[in-house]
Amino acid sequence: MTLEKFLKSKGSLLAVTIVLIYGIVIFAIYFTGYHAMPNSLNKLPVTVVNQDQKSKKLARQLKRALPFDTVKTTTNLSQAKKNN
Repeated sequence: MTLEKFLKSKGSLLAVTIVLIYGIVIFAIYFTGYHAMPNSLNKLPVTVVNQDQKSKKLARQLKRALPFDTVKTTTNLSQAKKNN
């Protein structure tokens, strides 16, 4: 069997067609499902729950360093769950 005869056979043409269709479908699924991060993520309210009294300094550092507009600190986890 020569190369030209092999490339023109039904099996190889079917395989090339399936590979092309599969590639196009995967490309379309990926790019239609891709969304950039929302612009208003920094407006998300965040609560730092500090149940360890020895790490108050760490809680203050987190409150200053987090890139969110609203950062609250509390020691009560159940109350934080109710508020947010």
